Parts: sequence; structure tokens; C-alpha cells
Amino acid sequence: MLGGGVWNLFRFVVVALLVSRLVTDDPLFHAALLWIAAPSLLMIALFVGCTLVSGAERYYLPLMRIGMLLAAVTDTIVVLTGSYLPTAERAGPSSDPLSRAVFVIAYGILAVDLLILAALISYRAMDADRTAGRDTEPSAPEEER
Repeated sequence: MLGGGVWNLFRFVVVALLVSRLVTDDPLFHAALLWIAAPSLLMIALFVGCTLVSGAERYYLPLMRIGMLLAAVTDTIVVLTGSYLPTAERAGPSSDPLSRAVFVIAYGILAVDLLILAALISYRAMDADRTAGRDTEPSAPEEER
């Protein structure tokens, strides 16, 4: 859980720096602003809260799943529209090293967000298996009278 909080803090800082460096009058730039508006700060608080408060996963997990789903959706929109690139570079392939680096960063953020979302979705299934295992254990036989 702490790793998820650290990742979201890193993600927020990287995206904030990218958006602040790529300011343009292009309408698709707003997709990049949507990307930064993803619930990164709330996700940081939820992940850290789960780390510090035992049993908080039960309450925070649905919010964390929704938050990571929103982050993955906004990542996908940004990657598909190419709004992280200036208008001239979106028109065709670019050999600019900065554009390539931003391209790799955008896809990397999407990949890690999808991995964390998958881990959050499977978290309940793992917990349910442990709970089911406890319920199906044979109980001690009752003493006969």
C-alpha cells in the first residue's frame, strides 16, 4: 500500500512538470490538464492511510479502485490523443529527443497505473480466499455427553 502512495506522489510530480513545460494554446492540451486532475492527491492519502491504519483497506479499497480506474482512463485519453505533444509534433513522427522521452514517460505512467489497478482489483479476491479458507476449516468435534 505504501508503494502505491509513493507511486501516486511520483506520478503527480512528473505529470505536473510535464504539463507545466508543455503549455500551448492547443485545445487538446486540456486532456493533459485532465490527466493531472486525476485523483492523484486523494490516492496518495488513501494508500498512506491503508498503510498507517490497520483494517482501513476494507473501507478505502473501493475508493482506491475507482481512483485508479479514473487515472487509467485519463492516461488512456492522453495517450490516444497525443495531447502530451505540441501540435506540430502530433502531425507526424518526430525525431526530437524530448518528444521521445515524453512519449516513453506517458506510456510508462499508463502501464504502472494499469498494474496497480490490477493489483487493487485482485486484492479482494486474495482476501476472500483467506476468509473462505478459515470458514471451511473443520471445527473441533463437540464432546459427547
